[in-house]
Amino acid sequence: MDIFDKIYANYMSNIPEKELYIISDLLLIWAALFELEDVADRDSQQEDENIRSQKNMMSYIYQNYRKKLSLQDIAGAGNISRNKCCSLFKQFVNQTPLEFLNSYRLESSIPLLLDTSRSITEVALSCGYQGSSYYAEVFRKYKGMSPSEFRKGVSSHVED
Repeated sequence: MDIFDKIYANYMSNIPEKELYIISDLLLIWAALFELEDVADRDSQQEDENIRSQKNMMSYIYQNYRKKLSLQDIAGAGNISRNKCCSLFKQFVNQTPLEFLNSYRLESSIPLLLDTSRSITEVALSCGYQGSSYYAEVFRKYKGMSPSEFRKGVSSHVED
């Protein structure tokens, strides 16, 4: 606003070089506008990079959830630091990377639980859990019942 005031003051003055001062001030305004555009472009570019990193990390989880994965592995898939990885997961899916991994593993295990020829340990191991006790703990936390209770509940509904 100061520049506009200065332009107006120069316009109203009777000095012979007032047009040069006005042109100079207008150039300052243009420079400020281009600087703002550059900042917006950089922000947009950063957002695009964040989205690309998030997609790469989620794809990595989808493809490798059966394996033992660490936060470093997930962050590496997005080519970012572990802190940035946690920040992006919170921003895009409102979960930590390991919460997202566990919930994906859990949802992937449900169809396998319906196959009663598989033991719960087999289901847990095939979905990336290191053992059935941790799987049961996570399952209970998210579903409010154990895997075997879930299996029994589903099979009793099928019989009805």
